[in-house]
Parts: sequence; structure tokens; C-alpha cells
Amino acid sequence: MNKGVWEQLKGHYNRVGYIPTSELDKNLGAGWDLTRIKQKQMKKRPFQYMVLLHQYEKDDANLKGGPVYKDSIVIIDLKTVMAKSEKELVFKITREIPEEHAGEPDNVEIIIRPF
Repeated sequence: MNKGVWEQLKGHYNRVGYIPTSELDKNLGAGWDLTRIKQKQMKKRPFQYMVLLHQYEKDDANLKGGPVYKDSIVIIDLKTVMAKSEKELVFKITREIPEEHAGEPDNVEIIIRPF
């Protein structure tokens, strides 16, 4: 096997955990045995998270005319959960945010701490 192709393939495998068939066909051609490549099993890890809402008020006295920071409130209190990745966790957290705050996504902050 061409070492350059293997190094390229190995790098792709490490980044995403699997190699799509189209990538195999493009790099190696027909005849590659898919059973040699095992999918990387990701274990769940503990994360803590909380969600804040930053409140702003319009201030006419402000020279720039933009909103001025007022206060921050906790929307979702500190929770500890198990997840495979931060990306998966963010997807779950966004579904937990109440509807009344979903209309202002720029003011919502998700804080995640991995262990």
C-alpha cells in the first residue's frame, strides 16, 4: 500500500472516527477490505453546564445609541450530565432553553465545563 495514501487515510480516520465509502473509493480504489477499519467507540464523559440570559436596556443617554448591559439571570441552573462530546451536549441544551428566551439567542450564553 502506498504509505502517503495510508497516512492521509489514517489522519482522516482519527479526525472523524470513520472513513466514508466515497473517501475509500477516491483514495484507494476498489478491493479495500472495510472490515479492517473499526469505528472508533466514543465513551461518555461528565460535563457540567448552566445557561445565562444577559439582559440589556436601551439607553437614550448613551452616545453610541446601542443597548447597555443591565443584568444577567440564570435560565438553567448548574447540572452535571454524561455526554460523548460538547457538540452533542450543546444540541441537547438548546432544546432545554425555554421558549420565551429562544427569540433572543444573542443574549443567551451556554457555559460548559468538561471533567
